[in-house]
Amino acid sequence: MLLICRIQSGALKIYIQMDMDGLKDSVVRMLAGEAVPIHIGTFSNDMTTFATKDDVLTLLVHLGYLTYNSIDETVSIPNKEVSKEYVNAISTMNWHGVADLPMYA
Repeated sequence: MLLICRIQSGALKIYIQMDMDGLKDSVVRMLAGEAVPIHIGTFSNDMTTFATKDDVLTLLVHLGYLTYNSIDETVSIPNKEVSKEYVNAISTMNWHGVADLPMYA
């Protein structure tokens, strides 16, 4: 199980470290329990072409790292276990102070 979590954190890290269009801010907001607005119409339906933050967030929905609310067109982190995967991923990145906050530890 530990190996699977490390692989998942590595895959998640690849996408969230892109930090395009304020992706980092959106991830931090979602870790704080907020839902963030998303426009899913620009997603290219592949795992390599990203033009906007929304493309990355849409991919993370497809991969199960986010849930999509079609009524208010927002995404959020689905549960505490997935939230821990975000924390594991950002703990090895230069997101100083984020992973050290008490609510993420």
